[in-house]
Amino acid sequence: MTLTLPVRVCVAVRRAQVRLLLGEVPERSEFAVPGLVKPLRPYFELTQAVRSGDLVAFGQVRQGAARGWLNLECHGRTRLGGV
Repeated sequence: MTLTLPVRVCVAVRRAQVRLLLGEVPERSEFAVPGLVKPLRPYFELTQAVRSGDLVAFGQVRQGAARGWLNLECHGRTRLGGV
């Protein structure tokens, strides 16, 4: 089954959010999936800041959250076949 790009984006973003919230640091390859590089860029930058321990970079990326990129609207997009 092939998922549409908006669904793939939502799933990838939610996966990155959950892993970061659990204290895991996702691998770089997870952010290099064709079609998902641009929407996952903020999470990649956040992961890089966490990995390096750079609090200044972390703060800068976090300020980007105020612009809303952490609040991607995915409601209803992740349902498959009305399930």
